[in-house]
Amino acid sequence: MTDNGSTHGPLYFNAGMRGMKTELWEGGHRVPFFISWPNGDLADPRDVTGLTQVQDVLPTLLNLAGIETPAARNFNGMSLAPVLRGDAGVPEDRMLIINYSRMPSGFNYPSPYTQSILTRSHAGVLWKHWRLLEDRELYDLESDPLQTTNVIDQHPEVVARMRDHLYEWWDEVAPTANEPQRIVIGDDIENPMMLTGCEWLDVFVDQQAQVRRGTRKTGYWLLDVAEAGEYEFALRRWPREIDVPLASAPEGSTALPISSARLFISDHHHLDIGDKRPYGFEGLTTRVDSDDTEATFTVTLPEGTIALHTWFEEGREVIASAYYVYVTRE
Repeated sequence: MTDNGSTHGPLYFNAGMRGMKTELWEGGHRVPFFISWPNGDLADPRDVTGLTQVQDVLPTLLNLAGIETPAARNFNGMSLAPVLRGDAGVPEDRMLIINYSRMPSGFNYPSPYTQSILTRSHAGVLWKHWRLLEDRELYDLESDPLQTTNVIDQHPEVVARMRDHLYEWWDEVAPTANEPQRIVIGDDIENPMMLTGCEWLDVFVDQQAQVRRGTRKTGYWLLDVAEAGEYEFALRRWPREIDVPLASAPEGSTALPISSARLFISDHHHLDIGDKRPYGFEGLTTRVDSDDTEATFTVTLPEGTIALHTWFEEGREVIASAYYVYVTRE
């Protein structure tokens, strides 16, 4: 299968569909899924019609493998094993919801008002050939596969049924939909551990090409401190596998003029550092010498939740947050 829609959408082959990745149009979420098992007693190769979703993969594979799960296990998807074996079809009346956290386009920092915050109105509802998008547009793929004409006013009964499903679904997921999944640090299972820019809240650096060219973005990590104790934070421009100074770059990459590094831990403005001096809202700052491969800070942390902020600076001008931070509970 593929990711959720093509990255460049109509800039290359998109099967004539409207939209691209991160959008609710068919071109943003409709993708192929091929499954083959020569010895699995599947039906002859064919296209399967009906609405299916990625959440169907797990129960399908469990079913095909003959693995029983507890009756109380409530999968969000359904097993497609009977469909693949030709014993049944996908339920015609099935209704699915698509909703996800969008990247905050144009923002270089997390914000409580960006589209990364999930809302009920951000969702798309799929039912048969109908698509209700953002609770304000209805498209009929049967007569309008390119989704060019909003027919929401012409089909009030269809809209009412899809909207009821949407509201019921949102009532169930709303309490936890925007609850951040914190990263645990200081647990014996993984100590030390590595944080990367890919795990920043909302804004992230998730490609090696971005690291190589020195993408100037800032972000922070939401963490859960497993055990109280003394923690070392090693801020790096490059991973430890690349033994290159902070302000230098391997051949073919971009160097950043890093002269200092700063660390700040939210909600704990007066924690003790290694020499027991408290620090305040400015956080901790250290100079970066030309041969330094990392900037290291030692902080005493209580058990519980924190937000970790880091910056590489030229003078007092922020360049970017640390792409890599190695955390060790001493």
